[in-house]
Amino acid sequence: SVRALSSALQISSTIRLNTGEQMPNFGLGTWLSRDSGCASAVNRALELGYTAVDTATMYENEAEIGEALEAYRNNSANANKI
Repeated sequence: SVRALSSALQISSTIRLNTGEQMPNFGLGTWLSRDSGCASAVNRALELGYTAVDTATMYENEAEIGEALEAYRNNSANANKI
């Protein structure tokens, strides 16, 4: 049922790949995300428990994502989460 599925899936949910590795079910997409809005979205996603952020050179937002990841990591409460 939809109720059972929604209660089983959480931001931190993963799926096991055929290699045995775990992959997050959810990730933040950053295509077309720029400037401070991108950094804010990444920061908030990390605060909510996201463990995957979709990135690509063609998105041209590596600096914003990097700044958000560094700020999150530099917060002592989050140091071991990344």
